[in-house]
Amino acid sequence: MYPLFLYVFGIVIVAKLNNEKQIVYYLYAVIIGLSLFGIFAVLYSNKIYGTAAGLEMRVATIPWLQDAKLAGTGIDMYICLGISLSGLLFIKTNVFIKALNALIFLPSFYSSIALANRTGLIIVVSSVILIYCTQMRLNSIRNNIKIVLLFMVQCILLIFLFNKNVFNVKMMWLQSNAFERFANMNLFNDPRVTAWGEAFRGLFTNLLGGKQTQLSLEYAHNLWLDVGWSTGLLPFIILIVFTLMTLKNYIKLLRNDDLSLYFKYLITAMLNGFFVIFMVDPVLEASIILFSAFCFVSGVIGSINKKQIK
Repeated sequence: MYPLFLYVFGIVIVAKLNNEKQIVYYLYAVIIGLSLFGIFAVLYSNKIYGTAAGLEMRVATIPWLQDAKLAGTGIDMYICLGISLSGLLFIKTNVFIKALNALIFLPSFYSSIALANRTGLIIVVSSVILIYCTQMRLNSIRNNIKIVLLFMVQCILLIFLFNKNVFNVKMMWLQSNAFERFANMNLFNDPRVTAWGEAFRGLFTNLLGGKQTQLSLEYAHNLWLDVGWSTGLLPFIILIVFTLMTLKNYIKLLRNDDLSLYFKYLITAMLNGFFVIFMVDPVLEASIILFSAFCFVSGVIGSINKKQIK
């Protein structure tokens, strides 16, 4: 019932509020609430057990769940929205908002790197590119020139600071397990890609799902394909339709002149975090909470286009 409840809750929140800022508070509550779960788990594992006791094996300990273990991919599902705020660090906004985004992003990204999760870095890069492209879409030509120049300056500065090993960032990255996994990554030999193909073909040979299709991995590591593998072709199609409906409402949101640019950027960043994780991890098997959060945001997006927002 969680996904349905959160979807309706997103609609109700927008119906009861007519102030964009208040809706933003709810969105940040989702981002911060999920991120803190993953951040505290990693920090606790590091402090109590040391990295060699868990983090190097890409596992974090959850202290409030009787020291239960959670794999790195599971942690990424909680911190993905915090990591996706990286794109908002490059846009022009007030100092408080920029500081808040940095305060959420930095420990979230650290938690991902500590567990050697490649997905975190993919979210960072895709968020920056997507927010940049959204800015280009929503601004005038003159402003776009300024955005391009500012973006280039920021990138050059970051590269310079990285190469100078400021705060020892470069050495920490080169010595991390995450760098080693990236260096050895081969997209075409990634077992996830093989599992995607197996799960997709299984949609047509096992129409009712039931996990009857033999996969080379424990899961298909893709939200939509995992649903099809578990429950069959019809639920797979329903989920695809729901996803496309959300994207359609998002396009309408970008064209809504009643909404501020920052609100549009925030929604863009959140959807980026959701969809990157949905593409590479078994979300419904590992974290129904993340999918429920997506349903909440989907409800907000779908409802906000139908109401006058101040």
